[in-house]
Amino acid sequence: MTHSAALLFWLTGLRPTRVTAFCESFELDVDLCDSVAVRFEGGAIGTVGSTGAVPPGHAEVLEYRLFGPNGYVTFDVMEGRTSFHEADGAVEELTLEFLDAMYRPVCAGGAPVEV
Repeated sequence: MTHSAALLFWLTGLRPTRVTAFCESFELDVDLCDSVAVRFEGGAIGTVGSTGAVPPGHAEVLEYRLFGPNGYVTFDVMEGRTSFHEADGAVEELTLEFLDAMYRPVCAGGAPVEV
């Protein structure tokens, strides 16, 4: 979850002031599920969740949804797609080609997954 949280802070420029977190190992030696609620400077709030329970052969998911007074943004890191949804209903979609070299979808065995 550290990389997901770091990217969230970098994307938004927000600084956390208070954090509440939960994790569960389900009898494993490591945490399998994590959840964090965050209050940021200026009053914004957010949540971050993570799990290591992606079934073998399925692509990993790393997605952000950022909401603000003028609309919201979705960012699918693994697919390299971003959508800007404005309050007036307008939607602009972008594909970020450079992410292919950074985040290639892989299954638990490390082999690329066709998506």
